[in-house]
Amino acid sequence: MNKIIVLFLMLMILLGCGPTKELSMDDKEGYSGAWEGQLDLPNGKLTIVFHVDDDNGRLKAKMDSPNQGAMGIAMDKVTLENDTLLITSAALGMKFKGVLEGDTLVGTFSQGGSDFDLKMNKNANPVTLQRPQEPKGPFGYESEDVRFENSSAGIKLAGTLSYPSSGGPFAAAVLITGSGPQNRDEEIFGHKPFLLIADYLTKKGFAVLRYDDRGFGQSEGDAESATSRDLADDAEAAMAYLKTRSFIDSRKIGLIGHSEGGLINGMVAARNPETAFIIMLAGPGLRGDQLLLLQNRAIMEASGQDAEAVDKAVLENRRIYQLVTSEGAAARGKIAEILAEAGFDPENQEVMINAILSPWFIYFLKSDPADYLEKLNIPVLALFGEKDLQVPYEANMEAVEKALKKAGNKDFTVKAFPKMNHMFQGADKGLVEEYALIEETMSSIVLETMGDWLLQRF
Repeated sequence: MNKIIVLFLMLMILLGCGPTKELSMDDKEGYSGAWEGQLDLPNGKLTIVFHVDDDNGRLKAKMDSPNQGAMGIAMDKVTLENDTLLITSAALGMKFKGVLEGDTLVGTFSQGGSDFDLKMNKNANPVTLQRPQEPKGPFGYESEDVRFENSSAGIKLAGTLSYPSSGGPFAAAVLITGSGPQNRDEEIFGHKPFLLIADYLTKKGFAVLRYDDRGFGQSEGDAESATSRDLADDAEAAMAYLKTRSFIDSRKIGLIGHSEGGLINGMVAARNPETAFIIMLAGPGLRGDQLLLLQNRAIMEASGQDAEAVDKAVLENRRIYQLVTSEGAAARGKIAEILAEAGFDPENQEVMINAILSPWFIYFLKSDPADYLEKLNIPVLALFGEKDLQVPYEANMEAVEKALKKAGNKDFTVKAFPKMNHMFQGADKGLVEEYALIEETMSSIVLETMGDWLLQRF
C-alpha cells in the first residue's frame, strides 16, 4: 500500500531553501556529472545517485535510489548557497547540501526531520536492476492495448488485455493495483508484478485486463481527489468493458486485487452479484485506521526502533486517526497541535495535514472490508505473506476469514505463506527497502496457487 506508508520516496515534508546566487561556468563544470554515495541508516545502507547536468546555462539534477528501484527522479532546484551546492525536492521533502573537497562532494542529506552525512564520489557507474522473472516476448498469446470508459466519472482508462490465441470464450480477470497511482503493471522498484500475473494466467488459458490507474499513465481522471470508492467504479467499468468482447465468457469475470486492490475488489463484488470470483493478494481485513496502527508498529519495530519511540508514534497516530474519522476537515487545528508537539514546524505541518485530510485518506481510514466481504457468496481466495509489514497477516487474515464465515460463504480459501513480504517475495525482515534488493518479483508458489485455484473452478 504505497500511499499509506512512510517511505524514503513518499515523505511529504517541505524543507525550505535559503538565499541563492547565480552559478558561474566554472562552478557548473565542477559540479556537473554523476555523484554516488551511501546513506548510513539505522536499518542499513541506502545508495543515492545525483545526476547533475548543465541545461543551457542552468544546472538541473535527477536522483536515483537504486536500492529502491527508483531512477531518474527530477529535482526541483539546483542552486549555490554560500558556495554550497543545494539540491532540493519539495515532493520528496528532501534537500542535499554539499561542498566540493577535491573530487568528493561532502555534505548533508536531510529528509523527514533527520540529517545524514553523505559523501559522494564523481562518475558513478550506471546501476542495472536485475528482474529475471519479467516476461519477454514473443509471448505466444494475444495482447492488445485497449481503452474503456467510466461513464459516471466521464473518463477513459487505458490498459492491456491479454488472452489466448485460440479457443474461448475465456474466463477473465481484472487486476486492481494497490494504493497510490500506478501503471497497468503495478510497477514498483523495477518490479512489474501485474505483468507477471497477466502473463502467467494468460498462458493458463485466462484473459486478463490490467490498466493504468486513473490520472496516471495513459488513463484520464484526477488521481488526487479519488477515493477507494472512485477506484471501485473504475474496476467496475473494466468488468463492463470485458463483457463487450465476444471471446470473453461474461459469466466468468472476476477480480484480482493487491493490497488496497483487495479492498476494492470486495466493494465491486458486493454490489455486482454477477462477479465470478475475487482473489485478495495481501488485501486488508481490518478497518483502515486499525490497519494503519498495526502497520505503523510493525514497520517501526522491524526497523529497530526502541519500544518507547514506537509506542509514542503509535499513540500520536491513533490520536490523529480518531480526529480524522470523527471530525474530518474540521480537525485541522487539532492535528496541527499534535504535529507541533511532535516537533514539526508550521511549514512541515501544512504539507502533512493536507495529506492526512485528503479525500482518499479520510475515506480509507473509515473503510471496513467486512462491510463487503460479509455479503459475498462467490469463490474467494485470500493470500497473505507472513513477513508482510504493510498488511500484517495474522489479524487481517483472521478478519477476512471471520467476515466470509459470517456471509455463509462455502467456497473460500485463506492462506499465508512463510517468509514472504507484502509483494510475495521471499524476504528477510519484510521491510519496504528490501523490495528493490530482491530480484524475485513474485514467488512462483503464489502464482501457481492462484492458477490452480482458478483452474479448479473455471
